[in-house]
Amino acid sequence: MPIDAAVTTNPRNFVYKIAHYERVVDIPNSMTVLPELLPYAIELALRGRTGVFNYTNPGAISHGQVLELYREYIDPSFEWEHFSVEEQAMVIKAGRSNNELSSRKLWAEFPDMLPIRQSLIKYVFEPAREALHAEKAAAAEAASVVAASRTDAVGATVAARAANSGSAAAVTVTAA
Repeated sequence: MPIDAAVTTNPRNFVYKIAHYERVVDIPNSMTVLPELLPYAIELALRGRTGVFNYTNPGAISHGQVLELYREYIDPSFEWEHFSVEEQAMVIKAGRSNNELSSRKLWAEFPDMLPIRQSLIKYVFEPAREALHAEKAAAAEAASVVAASRTDAVGATVAARAANSGSAAAVTVTAA
């Protein structure tokens, strides 16, 4: 299952998908953290290495464990339910496979490759959290700019109306 950091924005992202399911099956699977492993494909090609490589991070992680990371890094109020493989089979159209592939051959080439949980944290959840915080900061900044411009616009309107009315009333406008 390939994963990147677009966990809150890309409906095709694995984490986005399971975060929008009401219930998930909690069985460990091999997964591929794309931001970490894609550069390895290029490096293997440059080295002239060929053959079968399982492009998965070492180890396996369950959907529930991925959602725990989602809750920890993205949405502390996030909740989900587990259900059994048998219960899942009653509500899906096609069967699902669950597997843990050996990544020993790839790991031998790239011994710094992270196990799945650590890779998810470093390459997926930490960048996603930083992007979310940046989006929130940008939205807050935009809101304050809009509020300031509204204050300026209201003040300018009051001053213009007072000037146009020929009123002797004094109007004081303070810009925010």
